[in-house]
Amino acid sequence: MRWEQRYRDLSVRLPHLAATAPPTLCGLTTCIDACIPLHRAWPVLAAEPGSPAAMLAAQLLHRAAEGIGGEILVDWPDGPAWIDRHLTSAPGLGGTGAQAAQALALLGAPALLALGDRTPAQLGLLHPGVRLAEGDRIVSAHEARPGGGGKPAHVIFEFTAGTPVGPAMPRRSSRTIVRFADEALDHDPDFWRASIGLAPEAGAGILSGFNGLPPEAVDAAIRSATDLADGWRAAGLGLIHHELGDYPRAALRDRVVAGLTPHATSFGLSLSELEALSPGPGDPGAKARALGDRFGLTRVCIHADGWALAATRGDPMAELEALMAGCLLAATRAAAGVPANPDGIPPGAVFPPLPFPVWDHRDGWAMVACAAPYIERPAATIGLGDTFLAGCLLMLGQPPGILSTLTSVEEDSTMVSLPAARDPGKIRSLQRVTSADGFFVICALDHLSDFQELLAPDPDTVDYAMTIAAKIELVRALSPEVSAFLLDPRYGLAPALASRALPGSVGLMASIEDEGYNGAAAARETRFRAGWGTRKMKAMGVDTCKLLWFYRPESAVADHQRQVVRDLVAECASLSLPLVVEPIWYPLPGEDPSSAAWKAKRIEGIVASAHEANGYGVDMLKVEFPGDVSTEEGRAAALDACRRLDGGISVPWVILSAGVGYADFRTQVEIACKAGASGFLAGRSIWRDAASTHDPAKKAAAQKDAAGRLAELAAITRKHGRPYVPALEPAAIAQAYPEFWYAGWQN
Repeated sequence: MRWEQRYRDLSVRLPHLAATAPPTLCGLTTCIDACIPLHRAWPVLAAEPGSPAAMLAAQLLHRAAEGIGGEILVDWPDGPAWIDRHLTSAPGLGGTGAQAAQALALLGAPALLALGDRTPAQLGLLHPGVRLAEGDRIVSAHEARPGGGGKPAHVIFEFTAGTPVGPAMPRRSSRTIVRFADEALDHDPDFWRASIGLAPEAGAGILSGFNGLPPEAVDAAIRSATDLADGWRAAGLGLIHHELGDYPRAALRDRVVAGLTPHATSFGLSLSELEALSPGPGDPGAKARALGDRFGLTRVCIHADGWALAATRGDPMAELEALMAGCLLAATRAAAGVPANPDGIPPGAVFPPLPFPVWDHRDGWAMVACAAPYIERPAATIGLGDTFLAGCLLMLGQPPGILSTLTSVEEDSTMVSLPAARDPGKIRSLQRVTSADGFFVICALDHLSDFQELLAPDPDTVDYAMTIAAKIELVRALSPEVSAFLLDPRYGLAPALASRALPGSVGLMASIEDEGYNGAAAARETRFRAGWGTRKMKAMGVDTCKLLWFYRPESAVADHQRQVVRDLVAECASLSLPLVVEPIWYPLPGEDPSSAAWKAKRIEGIVASAHEANGYGVDMLKVEFPGDVSTEEGRAAALDACRRLDGGISVPWVILSAGVGYADFRTQVEIACKAGASGFLAGRSIWRDAASTHDPAKKAAAQKDAAGRLAELAAITRKHGRPYVPALEPAAIAQAYPEFWYAGWQN
């Protein structure tokens, strides 16, 4: 794993991303923190046995010894005054929204903060780049008019691994936040109005600060916050994040989560907060997915000391960069003791082993994880989770197409590849297999024994020379009508090139699998062609690699087949070779492929398999047609299935012919393209007659018919399909490919 280089590259790009970032809306509670090192405070607190101070000291000692951070509510009315008299504290900014706004402003990214208490002391802690709403204006925090009566400070007791606290030796660095009273959300009606006005152009909104609410104010606070979230969403804001925080009272936490989270789209919490919210067995990823399903979210994020993890229904590549940006900002702050901009990896940071794959797909969710630069003995632990949140939202709030994601990240043979729209090698390769206007008009001619069976009445008489001659003839006849050919290495690739039947202007795809499969018919494992692979494809000038992927998620070999795709994604990424995956649904024991129930299940399986393959980081999908076109009802259902398929993927897709009659395939192409397909990748439905006709005069006519079919399908594709023409604006290009970008590419 080369996390160090990934983080260094990211630290270079962050300032550029911040400079053009849309605003983040940050609410809803801000306060002043009084920060005190626990190892210095404990002897003073514990000096009088039996006193309220000593009882607090015992509680803090236990938490430090166990490495427990979080927040507690202490019933000690005189506590703040006692601490002011006996302990020395340093003032700091408190509140998730405020800490996130501070980190963003320091980077140069715009942030609007909800702030009801505007005492000079509170305003003085804010970075001048933080913006506040004042009447109908947006002003700098340092330009805002002071006002408000002030709030009691939160007292932060920090402890550091290896620094003794009385008789205890903390093994983990953290802090305990001590509150002595409940507090309401910030009353800032100007923020409410201004943030809804900014929502159409904002990148993200933060809802936080509910863990200090007095019981009698909970329902009203939730109603107010949900009204705000709904207003943001109605105005067009897609990323509305609820950051949980630590709750001294579980009942309050559960009321807030149940009332507020369904109005958000994203939910974030620490590992300890997750374990408190969702106790019992289950790994963090499974618990995150369960929360996402329960509340209808598109993202759930968990952060821990040495890693971060997210379940997302969005772009997993963008999510990986978001997690890394959050980890980098948090580690930089931990090392510096205050919010700071990263300059590479903080000194002393280490990367603990990642307990999860970098990339996985479970239950319809993309799972993304990254190792974090871990500082064992940080200069401070305050605000690290909030700073992590700032980094995540900075990246996720970027306009589509801005993020330059990673070339490759490996973990246990899993790699997340740079998307084809960003990897310059993949960009060029996909250009070569599309038409000038961005459509995939591709003829599949990678067939083996089933192709030979068409060449003579007795297939046993068909030899190697006859097979390659037939393929050369078809390639030469059909090349004028296609954007690319899919060929096999055994009979097609070298002969088509050496004969010059394949023009240089026509793209070239190659299949990597061998004929058939390993294992039983009901437990099919991909069989790769011996002596052939991605490096030889690249050396030959092949533009894209195609994998036929037998897949049933409930089969005994499903995990093996998933790993096949993960490994091939990694391998192709290392060569900047686009990967096209062709999921194939097949019957399991006891299933009747002729039954209506199986056919309905197959349709859903085609859709789900496409979604899952997309999640592994493939560059393009070649899919079976999900439905039947023999009736009007069947065609309508197929259009719906194709639309559902399209809605769950982020890569271009084409329809395969599976040897159906040409008339039916023509209808299938039209339906698929209306739903978002970018073309077709068809074989026997196009050229079966041209291959099986043996009379020379009839063969020429059949070849002409095949060329006409390709031209007709291309016209249908252009009329109804979605062109694949990803392009960046000049400003985005400068961010995606900073000067000397090539130095870190494909290392």
